[in-house]
Amino acid sequence: MDVSKTIPNVDSSSLEIASDETLRVKDSGITTAKLADGSVTAAKKAALNQQESSSCSAFSTTSTSLVDVTNLSITITTNGRPVMIILRPNHSSQESTIYVNGSNHGVYHLFRDSTFVGGGFMPGSGLQGSCPTVFYESSLAAGTYTFKIQAKVTGAATTLSMSNYTLVAIEL
Repeated sequence: MDVSKTIPNVDSSSLEIASDETLRVKDSGITTAKLADGSVTAAKKAALNQQESSSCSAFSTTSTSLVDVTNLSITITTNGRPVMIILRPNHSSQESTIYVNGSNHGVYHLFRDSTFVGGGFMPGSGLQGSCPTVFYESSLAAGTYTFKIQAKVTGAATTLSMSNYTLVAIEL
């Protein structure tokens, strides 16, 4: 049976005739606008993709150039959806802190591969803080990305310390 003779018009963008002469919907042939409300159920949605690093334990630096923070690096393979990256306490029995000892300041940056995404600042003079930092990447194509935290101090005689933090990436 020649299917092309029984179907008056196949638009070639959403439908196709397979080699076995069956009519089928092409991959990506139906747009969201053509779906009925509620027709995509939770069971049909892709699961959240999540990665978490090991704890940075007790990291410190006196470098005035950016250096990798121990263990705060993760690699995630995405499907092209937005990604949320969180620098957060690791929920151990140990306190999580960022501490700067000295008159200068501490800085930490998040990189996606070699691209700067965002960062944080901690004033000097012995101030201490402990709060999660959230970054959001809304325009990533499907692919594999490595996110990492680097840190430095802004001048001599200053130490930046980070303890008990992890880096988490969640594809939304």
